[in-house]
Amino acid sequence: MIKTIYEIKRAVAETAPHFFSRNTMKFFGQRMKDFHVEETDHPEILRIWAKRENGDITERFYRENNLYGNYESAKEGEK
Repeated sequence: MIKTIYEIKRAVAETAPHFFSRNTMKFFGQRMKDFHVEETDHPEILRIWAKRENGDITERFYRENNLYGNYESAKEGEK
C-alpha cells in the first residue's frame, strides 16, 4: 500500500524537519493537500511532488524515512 503524504511527513520529521513546516510551505505557497505521492519503478522509492504558486514544481523522493533531491540519490541511499 502506498503511503499518504501525512505518513511521509511523520516519517521524515527527524531527518527533514523543515520540509513540511508551516513556514516553508507558506513561503512556496503550498499546503499539505497540494502534494501528490506516486510509486516509482523502484519498490522502495516514492515520488512526492506539488505545484508552487509560481508554476514550478517541488519534487522529492522518499525512501526509508528520508527525502532525496533526485531519484538516483534515493536509489543509492545517499543524501
